[in-house]
This record gives sequence, C-alpha cells and structure tokens, in this order.
Amino acid sequence: MLCCRRVGLAFRFLIWVDLLYFYLAAIDYVQDLLAERSALLARLHRARASLPPGHPALVPLSPDPAWEREWKGGEGRLGDEEAEEEEEEEEKRASGEEDVSS
Repeated sequence: MLCCRRVGLAFRFLIWVDLLYFYLAAIDYVQDLLAERSALLARLHRARASLPPGHPALVPLSPDPAWEREWKGGEGRLGDEEAEEEEEEEEKRASGEEDVSS
C-alpha cells in the first residue's frame, strides 16, 4: 500500500512539473509576441515619421479602424448577385422546372 502511495505522489509531482513547464512556455510565448508587437510598432512610427506632413498615408480613410467596426453584412460591392440569379435559373432549367413567374 505504501508503494502505491509513493507512485501516486511521484505521478502527481510529474503532472505538476509538466503543468509548470507548460505555463512557463506559454508565458515565454506571450512575452515574445509582446516584444514582436513593440518592434513592429516602432517600425510603424519610424515609417510614419519619415513621411511628409499631409501625406495621404497619414490620413485615415475612416474615423474608426476596421477592427473596431461592427459587421453589418457588407456593402454589396462585389456585384455577384446577378451571376447567382443566372446560376439559379440555369439549375432550374437543367432540372426540368419551369419558371412560373415569367
């Protein structure tokens, strides 16, 4: 019975060591991401500083960034609606259905 308890404790210890290693690796990964973000922001600020005042790249296209806006289904700029309707009509013709509305 004593042997089983020792094995159980050793197993629990190994699980804790694995969890600790996982958490430390996750912390290192997040720290690396933050360092990369800081480096990219520094590059962005340097690039913006090199542009002359009034450059179009310095003026935002919209007042709020795209990631701050709510998705409302798009603006319909693709123009695929007519192509989709034609495909549906062709499928109906191919299956033998007639268009009753015309």
